Amino acid sequence: MDRGGVETWLVEVLRRASSCQLEMGFLCLGGRPGVLAPEIAALGGRIHLVRPTKNIAAVGREFGRVLRAEGYDIVHSHVHSFSGFLLWRAARAGIRGRIAHSHSTSDGKKRTLLRRAYLSIMRRLIRGYATTWIAASTEAGFALFGRDWERDPRARIVRYGIDVSRFLNAGPRDAVRAELGLPRDSIVVGSAARFAREKNYPFWIQVAAKIALLEPRSRFLLVGDGELRPSIERMVAHLGLEDRFVMTGLRDDVPDLLRAMDVFLMPSLYEGLPVACLEAQAAGVPAVISDAVTPEAAVVPGMVQRLPLDLTPEDWARAVLQAGRLAHPGAGSRETAFGRTGFSIQASVEGLAALYHDIIRDERYG
Repeated sequence: MDRGGVETWLVEVLRRASSCQLEMGFLCLGGRPGVLAPEIAALGGRIHLVRPTKNIAAVGREFGRVLRAEGYDIVHSHVHSFSGFLLWRAARAGIRGRIAHSHSTSDGKKRTLLRRAYLSIMRRLIRGYATTWIAASTEAGFALFGRDWERDPRARIVRYGIDVSRFLNAGPRDAVRAELGLPRDSIVVGSAARFAREKNYPFWIQVAAKIALLEPRSRFLLVGDGELRPSIERMVAHLGLEDRFVMTGLRDDVPDLLRAMDVFLMPSLYEGLPVACLEAQAAGVPAVISDAVTPEAAVVPGMVQRLPLDLTPEDWARAVLQAGRLAHPGAGSRETAFGRTGFSIQASVEGLAALYHDIIRDERYG
């Protein structure tokens, strides 16, 4: 439970769970609780750890032990194709509600012969043992559940809701820039995401290098951490851009940091529906994203531009600088857009709670 998009969304749900008569537990397959664990505990959530192992039988035994000890009514799995195994195990433990949730259009793994066989088995298990299929977007559903997924009565899309008020009421822009050492009149291009392969940070840095040549006032703000951060830092140094970059690491004041940006850049290789892109729009920051990101991520009209990844870094750089010059909707219009499209946190919490309670009431799951 680190500060990824899905994890922070689940904690937002937990903050409101008691009002919907929900209790939530989190099973972490990575063997450690993560930086969000103290808040989860303070909110009454439970964290269960499974030691990292390639022994799938051992994972199943530990998962079954947790289910027997805790008495959960529903298992809501967020681990893409591996949901098939977990939901099969949940069915054996007598869990009546078994939800497979697809958050991405890819798992990022190479499609070797062995991997294809694994995915085939897991998808059969999902079809056989998931009582509900949830996707973050149409494309995310297709990726995990198959071409005809929307025709299945178990299928539905659940929007990521964010607390829009946190982004409308973020800290003063100049004060945030001063704290970060960013000049008041600079053009700040930023991102808030894990340093992971799918975020395409090598291309991000290439675009930044072109922006630096085109705009002397440009600065770059990267919020987050991850396994690829050291290699990205080396790339920035190799290009001689260290004095233009600020890398904050993990932070819990993302609304304030977004307020410091002029443009949000996200050239992802694949996504389900990136929460960070929603947050940028809520904060009033225009976003330039790849066309690998679903059009459903464009919530506020006129604030998101999608570009093909086969364009050159200079093409992207010019689009980013142009986006920073455009006028964008005020706070009232942004808040209305999120409420109308169902991307508010209240809408997603109410939708999830209704789904959970329907599962408990529905005799088909008994």
